[in-house]
Amino acid sequence: MSFSKKEDKVKLGDLIRRMLLNSIDPKTGIEEFILIGYSPTQVISTHLSRYLLASKFIGGVVLDVASGPCYGSSILRRKSSLVISIDINKDALLYGKRVYHADCVLADALHLPFRESSFNCIVSIETIEHLKDADTFLCDIRNTIKRKGILILSTPNKLINSPCSSKPINLYHKKEYYLGQLLKILENCGFKVYAIWGGGEVKKIGLLYQFLICLLRRVFYPFIISNLEIKVNKYIQRETDSAIDPDPSTVKHVRLSEKLTNIAPYRYFIILCYKAS
Repeated sequence: MSFSKKEDKVKLGDLIRRMLLNSIDPKTGIEEFILIGYSPTQVISTHLSRYLLASKFIGGVVLDVASGPCYGSSILRRKSSLVISIDINKDALLYGKRVYHADCVLADALHLPFRESSFNCIVSIETIEHLKDADTFLCDIRNTIKRKGILILSTPNKLINSPCSSKPINLYHKKEYYLGQLLKILENCGFKVYAIWGGGEVKKIGLLYQFLICLLRRVFYPFIISNLEIKVNKYIQRETDSAIDPDPSTVKHVRLSEKLTNIAPYRYFIILCYKAS
């Protein structure tokens, strides 16, 4: 990806400031952007841990879909001959190119600009929930993967993030999925699931909190509940963000059985699947 001379001359500090400001919802103050050194430590650790798990199974030519500022692509690059980072955010790719020397392509995840069978592996970390059409996305990915290629997909668990709600609570998400529902979509789009991991195990009190918030949303004005969530999450973050630097080794992923379907008490899933012949 090439940038204009004007874009190349933008100071890194100004670029970071622009990225952070554009990622925060003005009504709620919720940010939907991960930038090492600026995002909460625990959030960064969790995202890094997903990429580290994915890196154990990749090789050859890899596509990192919705790479953001390319910190994950830099991890994948350790185990592959070539990693292509795509994102719809030009500032994020400019940052990734400067800081991580990433190979970037400005593109929409729903319209991948690649030939069929271009990649040995495609990694999609926290992407599908931002898209309206999961089937189009996954079928396009299948066409782009080589024969017997691998897809590694991570996405939030609807059971934890938006139970009792037809729409996701997260304002940036278009649709969230129960595990069984997502496995069925993957099968219909031509993938065979090999392994599933759960991350961010939620205790019974956490489940109760999530269901309570969703029920309150049906009664009270959503903005009030959003502010309540922000205050609670900030309090929780103070307890978990004691580390100076992110540490992905503190994040545990548990391999799950497909029989758990929709009842697994984890905040997100990581699914490893192969392109079916």
